Amino acid sequence: LILLFFPTLHLIAIAINYWLGGAPLEFAFIKELMAMPAGILFVVIMYLLQSALEELGWRGYMLDRLQTIWKPVTASIVLGVFHAFWHLPLFWIVGTNQSRYLSGIDFTLFVAFVVAGSFYNTWCYNDNHRSILAVILFHTSTNLSVDTFLLPGTGEYIFKIVAAFGAVLIAIAWSLPSWKQKQVAST
Repeated sequence: LILLFFPTLHLIAIAINYWLGGAPLEFAFIKELMAMPAGILFVVIMYLLQSALEELGWRGYMLDRLQTIWKPVTASIVLGVFHAFWHLPLFWIVGTNQSRYLSGIDFTLFVAFVVAGSFYNTWCYNDNHRSILAVILFHTSTNLSVDTFLLPGTGEYIFKIVAAFGAVLIAIAWSLPSWKQKQVAST
């Protein structure tokens, strides 16, 4: 689930994009990697390192403190908003993913996507007995998937909406009595 969750969300978005007549995937990221002999290994290590440094703070420190005050839904929203604005300096660095998101709808969907990602990461963290390694691998898989399956144009909007919809489903599941009983039993 950790390695295949976001690729699956991308496949759903790709199918919806195709059904709506959107542009096909360009796989520019993969093409760039193939041009470098050791590119794939380097990129995976860099993505893993970046995810590890972020998640040590987000889930390794901040989430536990937030969950002592709030339920997972509220903690995920608060953490997701902080995480979204953590990326703010990257919006002005040419070549980063965030540099494409300076307009209103793009920025709004970026924040929605990062908050949705916070729900997924909280879910991964909590359901893996507060495992930082699990959430680091999940975050790495997410980032690699986002860059590998980058949909052009409206396809990217579709993906972010699919991801946000999934996060809403998780929030609903967290509020169900069966989920609450599972959480009480595991503590």
